[in-house]
Amino acid sequence: MTSGIPLSDYILEVTQSGREEYVAKHPYPIFLIETISDEEVNSELDDFKFATQRLTSKLESGTRPNIEEIAAKIRDSSTNLAVLTIKKRDSKFQSIITLGRAPKSDLLVNVASVSKFHCYFTHNARENIWHISDADAANGTYLDGNRLEANTKARIDDGAGVRLGFHIRGRFFRAPAFFDYVTTLLKSIRSHGE
Repeated sequence: MTSGIPLSDYILEVTQSGREEYVAKHPYPIFLIETISDEEVNSELDDFKFATQRLTSKLESGTRPNIEEIAAKIRDSSTNLAVLTIKKRDSKFQSIITLGRAPKSDLLVNVASVSKFHCYFTHNARENIWHISDADAANGTYLDGNRLEANTKARIDDGAGVRLGFHIRGRFFRAPAFFDYVTTLLKSIRSHGE
């Protein structure tokens, strides 16, 4: 269980917006996450291959897919992709955006291998740089395959791969990069559907 929105819901919105319009409406960064099965934990722990890459097979109709078909394919697939918007949910700890299993987390990820307070994001507004920090989580926070030292800031850039414990992996995107990612994903699915 997460506080996120299914990726399929975002696909329709991205196709109905221009890049500038989407960014104006969604100014916060995105953390796109998916749940890793126990089998994947044992075989692909640090691979960071998103399940969206497995959605490029032809659609059953054999015709060029429309956006609704693509969204339905993603929604009905075995993947569990969710979009978490990185922003404050309440007024506590204004300088950090918390992620964890605790119900009061800004970003709720209720998965057993994720700690109650697992990690947190911070933003340097002057330089427009985002950081991620591990909150001394029992199962660790990994950035691009490297385990983070507890309570030490690590710069996080667009497309960076993050793993939380054993069963959650994700990618960080600022709004413009997320728009580009979804647009590229749609083009890929469309070209494989022809």
